[in-house]
Amino acid sequence: MKILYVQTIRLDEHTCKTSRLEMIERLPAFGADVTFVAGYGRRAGLPSPTYRLVLVPFAPVPVLGHLLFNLRVQARVLGLLARERFDHVILDPYTFHCAFPLDLAARLGLCRTRVVLDVRSGIFHRRVRPVSDRLGRALIRVALAYARRVFSGFTTISPMLRERLAREHGIPPGRIGIWQSGVSLGRFDPSRVSAGRGAGLAGKFVVMHHGTLGLDRGLPETVEAMRLLRPSYPDIVLYLLGDGSEEGRLRTLVRTHGLDNVRFAPTVDHEQVPVHIQGCDVGILPLLPTPVMRSSSPLKLLEYLAMEKPVIVSRIEAFTEVLAGYPGAVFLDAVTPEAIARAIETAYRERRALSRAAVGGRRLVKERFTWERQAEEFWRFLAGGSQE
Repeated sequence: MKILYVQTIRLDEHTCKTSRLEMIERLPAFGADVTFVAGYGRRAGLPSPTYRLVLVPFAPVPVLGHLLFNLRVQARVLGLLARERFDHVILDPYTFHCAFPLDLAARLGLCRTRVVLDVRSGIFHRRVRPVSDRLGRALIRVALAYARRVFSGFTTISPMLRERLAREHGIPPGRIGIWQSGVSLGRFDPSRVSAGRGAGLAGKFVVMHHGTLGLDRGLPETVEAMRLLRPSYPDIVLYLLGDGSEEGRLRTLVRTHGLDNVRFAPTVDHEQVPVHIQGCDVGILPLLPTPVMRSSSPLKLLEYLAMEKPVIVSRIEAFTEVLAGYPGAVFLDAVTPEAIARAIETAYRERRALSRAAVGGRRLVKERFTWERQAEEFWRFLAGGSQE
């Protein structure tokens, strides 16, 4: 089976690249011959894959850069389609227009290539640029309407997003396959990662958040919770690993309140994330109940579970679907400083019991959320098999 997979992400910059690369890396094990088209802003830090990787340069110029990038992607895809015959072409909502020539060829009886639209939860992201946000949402609506009539099917990231696509865009659920986030159990293995803590963290109870410091993640509220906790619990520390649009605001809050119990660490390569998780006591994901967060597939949660760490999480569908019956989680009553402070206090007081319960997190990941399992689900959908 020959697959052309097209994504408008930059492999050297976007944090969402992990899920695509990890899943695609495993498809050849099922007999797939994969060509992956994606972007880059600079050459440093690009992957060395086992599949064919076609890179498209992205110029960091507002609006014009995105336009040129999409035109370059279109040209690369047209060139590939002219030279090779693919069984499946996977597009995202920003490259749906690449299906126009395939649609025409199919109407003329010249090809039988199946085209699938891959819809991630990022379609609901709130931006800081209102005009481009409205334009992006309009483009997504057009893409979904066109794909509903023309494409062979859809793939998406969670049961919640499948339900939303069916309810709001009239797409039959049977046409939507699901492949979720996953974990490499070989990399995220607590028995192989040396325990250790950064400077100033020895003897502390470390509450960790890793990934993008962005909107809707409840991080300002978490910093405020650390202000409430500091007088009674001076040995509790919040450890923020990563960067993002909210970092400046968070650092300002820390300076304003004179907090010495909040530590920042810069983004590291994904291979180094398990080392940092090993040094924490509990992971925290206080996501706001926005559409993008409710319908996401929580990669960071799965990484904490694989490393056998307890978690503090919002009570949203993205988490409850994964954690049903799992005893190593503390759920937030609300995403407020007071509620977050209470949850951290609970995790601190019950740390021994939660630590014992968290051993089951790795079994949960092994049963449902390895990258091999997600690649198998994707493969089965393309091959026409049913999903569980």
